[in-house]
Amino acid sequence: MDDFNNDRQVDIIGANTVAKNVAVLLGHKDGSFTIEATYQTGLSTYYVPMGDFNCDSRLDITVANEDDGNIGAIFGYVNFTFRNHATLLTGDRSRPSSFAIADLNHDQQKDIIVTN
Repeated sequence: MDDFNNDRQVDIIGANTVAKNVAVLLGHKDGSFTIEATYQTGLSTYYVPMGDFNCDSRLDITVANEDDGNIGAIFGYVNFTFRNHATLLTGDRSRPSSFAIADLNHDQQKDIIVTN
């Protein structure tokens, strides 16, 4: 939860395991939310950290797809829209349930730490 579109209202991005997608819900002054968009992610989407992972100053969405054995990335575009879904395999028979993103080796690039 955060103000992702800079309108001073809380917005939500959440994973829907059953629908196999991530939904972007924009907040309104009256406390209600509307679905702005949904993005297909894969089986068993559980964890949705966000940040600027490709260093383009736009918010990106990442998801752990436990049953698919991968991490998906949906890259931010203009006006709080997302494009160019990428998939990162996490290893043979892996089931990523969560992960962290940090610059572990101080090279100014984001690194991914995955738990199974």
